Amino acid sequence: MSCIAGIVRLDGVPVDKALLEQMNHVTKSRAPDASHVWSAGGVGFGHAMLLIPPVSRDRHQPCTLDNQVWITADARVDGRAELIQALRSAGRSVPADAPDVELILHAYAAFGEAFLDHLIGDFAFALWDARSQKLICARDQFGVRPFYFARTDSMLVFASDIDALRMSPAVSGALDETAVGDFLLFGVYLDPSRTIYQDIMCLQPASSLCFARESLRIQRYWNIPTNTEVRYKNKADYVDRFQELFEQAVIDRMGEGPLALELSGGMDCTSIAAVAVSQAAMTGQQLKAFTMTCDGLFPEDDEPYYTKMVASHLSLSLFCDPIENYALFERYDSPELVTAQPTSNPSLAQHYDYFSRIGQG
Repeated sequence: MSCIAGIVRLDGVPVDKALLEQMNHVTKSRAPDASHVWSAGGVGFGHAMLLIPPVSRDRHQPCTLDNQVWITADARVDGRAELIQALRSAGRSVPADAPDVELILHAYAAFGEAFLDHLIGDFAFALWDARSQKLICARDQFGVRPFYFARTDSMLVFASDIDALRMSPAVSGALDETAVGDFLLFGVYLDPSRTIYQDIMCLQPASSLCFARESLRIQRYWNIPTNTEVRYKNKADYVDRFQELFEQAVIDRMGEGPLALELSGGMDCTSIAAVAVSQAAMTGQQLKAFTMTCDGLFPEDDEPYYTKMVASHLSLSLFCDPIENYALFERYDSPELVTAQPTSNPSLAQHYDYFSRIGQG
């Protein structure tokens, strides 16, 4: 994932551009492909890019369409065809291959603050509207992409990475005693908006943040709909519609480059893999499957057997990573495993190596 950062001051003091560069630099190991900052007076955005296919749809960030509204985003927009059609119906001229970040800007221009009702996908972004002197930030419906922020008087600092946020001298390193207690007792923070740091908050999934005229407003923009009904004439139509939506959801996430699948013998992973293999057969996309196994420790575990059966049936190349190759808390103090907040996960080394192998293909 790409990393974003930014500072907004409403007290007339110009943003420290060197600080933005430092915030970007902290995330270089996770987003090494490009690093840019933009600033104008008391507002500054940073963006560190991790290129993911299709590269043709990536764009230099922070960016703008009109020099009035600027954005820095870590985003993948789904339902592109439907969104582009809605934007064109609203009078926007949008090319079919417009970068995802431009679609967000077009949606804001077309629908105003209701633009979040038109966005689906995985995203965390910050948008500055110079005309209304307003910062709007948002996180996707299920919180796949992270977003943290800290407010001090008339300034707001944000980032997708806590380590980047802590580069600001305005953000204290003091611990939140309630969060510390929650972690020691339960292994999680009972208030999910808290972090281990007193000054740093986490924007919740499906939530937006608006910062303007020294006021901060956070609200939820989406909830799972529970009061609507879908009625079809025939029972088979429900299955057909579910399959249509399921296939589109998988295809939206496949991109155009080599693809890695996490596979298990369960119905969910198997169904996703089946759709991906079918789609790849039409596009020539390369697929590989990966899985973690524990049958070396628990011989009665039959998950690997079914996983290999699925991979064989779908003609997928499968990489198995046995957890018995790792001791609990292995390499726990090595630099690559240091986390911005404490974690109770005893298998960080295995997860790090596992996803490194996936990234290498």
